[in-house]
Amino acid sequence: MSTRWFVELDVELAGLQWLADLGFAIAHGPEIAIGQPGAERSDPTYRDVVLEHRLREALVRLNPDLPPEALDDAFRKIVRADGPSLIERNRLRRSGGQRLAGGQPVHGGRAAGAGPAGGHRDLRQRAASGRDRAEEPGR
Repeated sequence: MSTRWFVELDVELAGLQWLADLGFAIAHGPEIAIGQPGAERSDPTYRDVVLEHRLREALVRLNPDLPPEALDDAFRKIVRADGPSLIERNRLRRSGGQRLAGGQPVHGGRAAGAGPAGGHRDLRQRAASGRDRAEEPGR
């Protein structure tokens, strides 16, 4: 009886198949590398984890009611994990999937009827959920 060990490739292929089954488009890294016709990466060393163009498109598609400054705020919150320590930043990165699916507060435009001195709305952005538009808290 032979024991078969899982290797990194087995895990990678299973993960890619799982994502494809969920409807995600799968692309081979070199096909989207800098200098290629379908270039989507910005780092020639393949260290970029987020494909920025795709993320920005998803934010716009899933949050059509958000103003551009709120979409920029959402993008920054997703790609940056700000924390006082490395441990806290790693915690924030691990919880990123929950923030993508569940939404998070972002700074939106002025509330309807608000004067020039303030009245900003708190909106929730969505980056990777089945919901197709932004929701204001309590709505």
